[in-house]
Amino acid sequence: MRTKFYITCGAIALAATGCLDNQNVTGTSTEPNTVQADGSVLWDPSRGDYRVDFTASVAALPKGAVADGHWYWEAKSDAKKGGTSYISWPAQLTEGADSLSSVIDSCQGLCGTAVLKKGSMTSSPYAGVGFVIARDESGEPVPVDVSSWGGVCMTYTSEANPLIVLDLGDSLEHELGDELPSASLTKSKDGSEITKCVSWDEFALSTKSNELPKSWQEVVGEKAASQLVGLKFRIQANSGEYKFNVRHVGTKEKNPLKTPHKNLSSSSQAESAKSSSSSLFVDPSSWRVLGGGDGSLWTPLKDKDRVQALLYTPYKENEVAESSYRPMEQDGRWFIETDAARGGKSSIAWPVSLGEDSSLIDVVEFCKGLCGRASLKQGTSQKAPAVAVSFNIAKDPAGKPTYVDAWNWQGICVEYYSETDLSVELVLLDSLNRILDYNLPAAKLSKSLSIEKTCIPWDQFRLPEGVENVPQVLKDSYHLRDSSSVDEDQWKLYVGEQASMQLVGVNFKIQADEGDYSFGIGAIGNLFREFKSNTDMPICVSKLHGKLCGEDLMEKVPGFPRVSTARYADDSWSENAVEDGKWFIETDSAKGGHSSLTQYPVPVYFDLAYDGIDITLQREAKKNDELENDTTTGDELLREVMTDDPYVVLGFNVANVPVDVSNWGGMCFEYFSTIPLTVELDVSDSLNAVFGAKPYVVLPESEWQKCVRWSDFALPTEQIPSENLEGSVGEIAAKHLSAIRFVVQSHEDTEVTLKICTISTYYF
Repeated sequence: MRTKFYITCGAIALAATGCLDNQNVTGTSTEPNTVQADGSVLWDPSRGDYRVDFTASVAALPKGAVADGHWYWEAKSDAKKGGTSYISWPAQLTEGADSLSSVIDSCQGLCGTAVLKKGSMTSSPYAGVGFVIARDESGEPVPVDVSSWGGVCMTYTSEANPLIVLDLGDSLEHELGDELPSASLTKSKDGSEITKCVSWDEFALSTKSNELPKSWQEVVGEKAASQLVGLKFRIQANSGEYKFNVRHVGTKEKNPLKTPHKNLSSSSQAESAKSSSSSLFVDPSSWRVLGGGDGSLWTPLKDKDRVQALLYTPYKENEVAESSYRPMEQDGRWFIETDAARGGKSSIAWPVSLGEDSSLIDVVEFCKGLCGRASLKQGTSQKAPAVAVSFNIAKDPAGKPTYVDAWNWQGICVEYYSETDLSVELVLLDSLNRILDYNLPAAKLSKSLSIEKTCIPWDQFRLPEGVENVPQVLKDSYHLRDSSSVDEDQWKLYVGEQASMQLVGVNFKIQADEGDYSFGIGAIGNLFREFKSNTDMPICVSKLHGKLCGEDLMEKVPGFPRVSTARYADDSWSENAVEDGKWFIETDSAKGGHSSLTQYPVPVYFDLAYDGIDITLQREAKKNDELENDTTTGDELLREVMTDDPYVVLGFNVANVPVDVSNWGGMCFEYFSTIPLTVELDVSDSLNAVFGAKPYVVLPESEWQKCVRWSDFALPTEQIPSENLEGSVGEIAAKHLSAIRFVVQSHEDTEVTLKICTISTYYF
């Protein structure tokens, strides 16, 4: 999973300091788990969870709120009462909001030692971890109705009796003096795990009820659960050190979305459902959470609200005929279409409010895809009511949709569910759409109440029967051009393929009788790759249409070809940058080694792609009795034996100066090596000094097709940059790249065969 960074200011006990002091609040997050959600499971680190996931357990969020769930820890939790407690962690924390991920990975939970120091406190010191359920548009925690959970379950170990504390927000916490509703758990013996479920009515205030105003007494039990901000796992005991590990968090009810709410807050689900197209579902049982996994074109939890539709389409459709070049950039943003222009009154209700400019990002995070309820209303429309979720593939410099040749997709793959049939439509240029009266080439996804994955080849897309004035471009199939006797209707068989060569976008349309229909759209793939990960192999499809298959930087041809490093150069390259791409060779001779390549230093005649290069990794010079026919000079033999591992480097310079190639997204290689192969990024001198080492990845031995993203490149474990950096070292290096180096290195003297067949970019 690709990691995201958040500023986590959800520790309610630290509201006074908030995000002003990074030492006081730290949190962790990654994208939500891609495993199909179980309503009773909120957090399970064994399946890869970093954040608490509410998609299958919370029926409704307040209007404008988005789910949070990121773990935070109270670094100076009891400081305002005079304590000096803290938590000692078993793994080194990183800077920023993702600092606890290393802890979760190391112990499959949140483990640490609560170091409790009473200081000047009059009560017992404490320290803990917690999470916030949701935040409003300004990032402030908001109360959420979770009474349907029935309570909360935790699996843990602890050397002291821990507490589960209900977080009710700043104002109540301030008034109650941190005496929030809580439930006591028992400590574990000999490190054994304990699973404990606590009902809402078991949570109580530690302060005597007759000492509190009546309004404060009402916050306990299910009333508190109907306006809950978050939960805390707290160690509170005498001064000392107490180990703990939170292993699992769940709801007491096994199917919380099917459990009726007893105490809804003012921002109830029913009230919210009365609003516009950004309203919430009325019936929580209608929610289905999608997989969120890889779709080769759209991986919801990675790509958010944008389909990576240019992955398989070239920027230059025909580089030989420059006159056909149409500058474009990727679009892919999901948007909504209704039948309002035809007089219809249909709309879509969403599980959470839409973002700025109707962004669907929050919907994607909630559903692990797109899920909603289509409310179809006829109005004055002469056609059946309809709504659609759509994306356009590319746009021109003016921001207008433009067509691409997507024939090489071979078709489209979809993860979906729907309470009525879905129509997948191929959108053409608007001039062609108008001729067709918007009766577009389409294929049907049959109604399914379970989540399905299916692929539709282009030849299954058809025009509706009876469509008149079909544009010639949809009839002019190359399959029919050389045939003298062709059925006059045979062109209909190839409408989908012809449309794919003029493709502007894709609609997922719900058109049916008036009514409400739940639907979901998950991962999107192309037929060639289906739902396979783009890191498994180069993301190309065909030489005939679209980008060269895994060869857009270097083709598989005999010899030692240059690398086309400027193929996707844009305004990010400086005016004085000149493409290089010429290969160079470097051995360990300067360090006293004696490694060599076949025929080196004779002028290079290697066949890099087919025969490969034989490399000898050797620390010491040959013995005297082996030198009879050796041309090595005496001076070379007098060098000291190198202390480093022997190595040979094969590399190419990107340009005459460091340039920005971050738009490649990474690189894909087709190669063969008899030992693991290290790929290094060489950058500008100033950045090399900051890094202290070259960012690298290791490709496995044997023959592979392998893709790596820039974010996959890292520094050696012990190497820490001399300056704080925003982003991964690989992504930073890609913006200042000087050369790519393939390092063949071994602890032992050995013979190695290396082939580098093709090199391509990750995205284009």
